[in-house]
Amino acid sequence: MPDVKIITAAIAYDDPEAWHTYTLFYHHALYIPTMQRHLLNPNQMRAGDVIVNETHLVLLPYDLRNKRSHSIVATTEPHEELHIPLELEGVTSFFPTRVATRAEVEDTDNQ
Repeated sequence: MPDVKIITAAIAYDDPEAWHTYTLFYHHALYIPTMQRHLLNPNQMRAGDVIVNETHLVLLPYDLRNKRSHSIVATTEPHEELHIPLELEGVTSFFPTRVATRAEVEDTDNQ
């Protein structure tokens, strides 16, 4: 695609369990303004020590399912675990995000 920019992007993830907002930064992301969803590269996340369990729950035997199934798991400072459960839309895994505010992007305690 011509005119696709490669950017560093910041999005906000509101953790419903911890009642905490995390600002997630994606480096070397493709910027396609007409897209409604973000495309994340699982291998790029894995290279950054993020665990990506992308197998849909319906494809996992019940006895192999756990909290980390169909989710993204990352370690934050100071060594806390950020667990992002994935949802499905058709066959596509996703998690809800929103545009990060300037204050959230500049708040280094929530990244």
